[in-house]
Amino acid sequence: MALFALGSLLLPLAGCWNQHELNKTFIVTGIALDQAEESGLLEVSLQIEKSEPESASSGSEGGQEKSSPTLVLKSVKSTMAQGIADINLRTSREVFIPHNQIMLFGTALAEEGMEQYMDMLLRDPESRMDVQMAIVDGKASDVLAADTGQELVSGTHLSNIINQQSQISTQYSTRITDFVRKLLSGSSSPVVPIVKLTKENEKESVSIEGMAVFVKDKLVGRLSNDEAQSYVWAMGDVKGGSFTAGSGDNLAVFLVDSLDCKRKVKKNGQSVRVEFEVDTVLRVSQIIGFTEVKFPDLIQKLTQTAQEEIKKKVEQTYESARGMGADIYDLGLSVYRKDPGEWESMKDQWGELFSKSELEVSVRAQIVDLGKSLLTIGMESASREGR
Repeated sequence: MALFALGSLLLPLAGCWNQHELNKTFIVTGIALDQAEESGLLEVSLQIEKSEPESASSGSEGGQEKSSPTLVLKSVKSTMAQGIADINLRTSREVFIPHNQIMLFGTALAEEGMEQYMDMLLRDPESRMDVQMAIVDGKASDVLAADTGQELVSGTHLSNIINQQSQISTQYSTRITDFVRKLLSGSSSPVVPIVKLTKENEKESVSIEGMAVFVKDKLVGRLSNDEAQSYVWAMGDVKGGSFTAGSGDNLAVFLVDSLDCKRKVKKNGQSVRVEFEVDTVLRVSQIIGFTEVKFPDLIQKLTQTAQEEIKKKVEQTYESARGMGADIYDLGLSVYRKDPGEWESMKDQWGELFSKSELEVSVRAQIVDLGKSLLTIGMESASREGR
């Protein structure tokens, strides 16, 4: 009992060995890496969220100018570790990495290779492996300095955008651990969201514009937004999104309730055949045209239209990935998991086998809801005229 009482008295005196006092710390909310202007050097940028708002200054509307809630600290060194250490030496507070929300890489840097930067992130005890990654179309540090007007901290804003998309599919999000896992697989090609910064009428905005495709650790190409969507479809476990299908004056917008895809790989001699079996549940959001279709045939016609669109988009994206020699679908990994012995005999030629592979796509769509209105105004008018 006495020992318990003594322990209770000592407990409040205990503290964390790695405790950081807020007034002595710079909280990092975003990290950006870019090629420096000087060859062979790296520009490291840290976005810091200010712990205390600064007083406003005069000069803007109402006599006051709103102070930025963040500051960006930069260093140009040979390595990422040296850059962060240099920033620590030149500031009055210690930078605190564990609260980082986003890891950004400039396009030029990603084209040269990412492996060396992953190494520090893996070794640093303060870095988190679940941090979101993104490739910036241009210079990564520009995104950290952007004032989007939507949230005070652009790093947090961008992380929230990616997290929102990942509610539809986890494939829209790439964490550091996801990137490294694909690198270590020896066959899978990582895909990473592409961020674009735009400025119009002195207002800045950031958006996700497709996905960057890597072979090993080097950026080799990109998927458009439409291609990224059909890539996500092929990976399955989709819980949202929408797409438009049809042609000419006959168009329909579909909402995806759920979509899954079974991927199979079959080797026949020196060739590989890939099968994607897509199964989806859809709702209709909008119908344009289709006035020649009678109501009893409407769902069948819309189902056929949706299936053809999904099949076409999945095939087109596969062709893009195959042209880049990038197995973004984890097909090699699927072969390994199913038959490690067979994978051992083909892993050295997998890049060539994938580039020459044949794809067969089958789609089964089920429309469960046409909305509150079963017919369009045009269908209703055509029906009355035909009486």
